[in-house]
Amino acid sequence: MKKRKFSFFSLGCKVNQAEMESLSRFLLQNNWEIASINEKAHLCVINTCTVTNRADRKSRQKIRRVIKDNPGSFIIVTGCYAQAAKEEIKSISGVNLVIDNSEKNRLSEIISKRFLIGDTEKTGHIYSDFISYGRTRTFLKIQDGCDNFCSYCIIPFVRGNPHSMPPEEVIKRIKSLTLAGYKEIVITGINLGSYGKDFPLKFALTDLLNLICEKTPLERLRLSSIESLDINKAFLEMFNKYPVLCNHLHIPLQHGHNSILHNMNRNYTVEQYREIINLARERIKDLAITTDVMVGFPGEKEEYFSSTRNFLQEMQLSKIHVFSYSPRKGTVAFNMKEQVSEEIKNERSRILLELSKKMAGSFYRKFIGQSLSVLFEHRLDKKTGLLKGLTTNYIPVTIEGRENCFGKILMVNIIGLKEEALFGEIISEQ
Repeated sequence: MKKRKFSFFSLGCKVNQAEMESLSRFLLQNNWEIASINEKAHLCVINTCTVTNRADRKSRQKIRRVIKDNPGSFIIVTGCYAQAAKEEIKSISGVNLVIDNSEKNRLSEIISKRFLIGDTEKTGHIYSDFISYGRTRTFLKIQDGCDNFCSYCIIPFVRGNPHSMPPEEVIKRIKSLTLAGYKEIVITGINLGSYGKDFPLKFALTDLLNLICEKTPLERLRLSSIESLDINKAFLEMFNKYPVLCNHLHIPLQHGHNSILHNMNRNYTVEQYREIINLARERIKDLAITTDVMVGFPGEKEEYFSSTRNFLQEMQLSKIHVFSYSPRKGTVAFNMKEQVSEEIKNERSRILLELSKKMAGSFYRKFIGQSLSVLFEHRLDKKTGLLKGLTTNYIPVTIEGRENCFGKILMVNIIGLKEEALFGEIISEQ
């Protein structure tokens, strides 16, 4: 019998990516195949994003493109944009099913019933326990929802209150993934630092990390993102206690001026952020710190933007994810005055992206001449044709491509910097 083909499309955050990877593992275990480029799929699932107006537009464009490229396919649209604009998406010709976030955990069950596959009693959760082989790095979503209610953010309205995967379930899934050959797992969530706050008994993210490091054979564990207010000494000390924890933290800043942070309802100051960054660098060797920064929030004067730029230069982070403020109906910021023009937003984004590129280069150059542990993916870099991997502190490294290096953690002697990545020569297998 000819195998059915599927295609998944994730827009936005790593949580969306983790959800689709989990669903992909389920289908692969049930004798489906991933559709190749330009190959029509029997099933297409689009996991959408609504964090900005641009994200909404990209979600609509992706839905229409997928429908056009896959005539006759069964099209499912889910995710945050599906939650916020369900009726609008239903009206798009070619969309068969719209699943909001409250029902997303039943996707595997819904697909099973539609295509009569698998044991539907075993597929009732988005974190299905089915495994695919051959990958080196994957995402595991352990938390969803947020109740911080930043004034610009629509996510608490479409994702709901925080809820966490039970620790015993996290351990079970990590053991399964390591058994399948995954060497690095990125644990992710909408607000990872709130993990466990919905449990009846006290159990925090630090407790979970300790459990993972003690109870699983995982070689690398990376956190997708964590807020500065969720970082303390006990959290940082774990990175020295357990080498499996990657020395890379993504800590959103959002802005470098206290007035804007206050209006964003971020609940910390620039001074507090600086203190956390300095403490983290003291405790964790060769730590990479990446961040999110917003430009064009209502009331962002030129002097406020300059404060952000100057603060970032002072902090010398290794990478900045820059995004422009987008008014979201239903948020506090939607009705704020002093909206910033798109022209100014674009120029400020350009300035910060250029700064990010310079800071990344400065951070990478510190490691030239050193030997670094690199996990290589199962593919060649599209730009260079070289084999590409990541260090524990999230630095891209390339070497001359050799298939016997795929999926391995190797020690690499770093020779130089080229094409926004370090390059080097293999010393030995770790």
